[in-house]
Amino acid sequence: MIATPAKTVPDVMEECGRAGVKGVIIISAGFKETGAEGKALEEKILEVRNQYNMRVIGLNFIGIIRPRNNLNATFTNKMPQA
Repeated sequence: MIATPAKTVPDVMEECGRAGVKGVIIISAGFKETGAEGKALEEKILEVRNQYNMRVIGLNFIGIIRPRNNLNATFTNKMPQA
């Protein structure tokens, strides 16, 4: 799970790829919706994804909640009731 400022996401993904990570969830926001700089970051993320054949969930993603397993991998502080 990547939850860092948008400008650091491509480098974090690169580290993950070199370490053999097969998939990431990107919670960070600030990509193409913010303009040209954000669009360039998003394009770099796609390059890294393709280079390492990674699965990517996100950008601007809240995370994953699985109440049955008591999993809350989000930036929210409440677990919904199952």
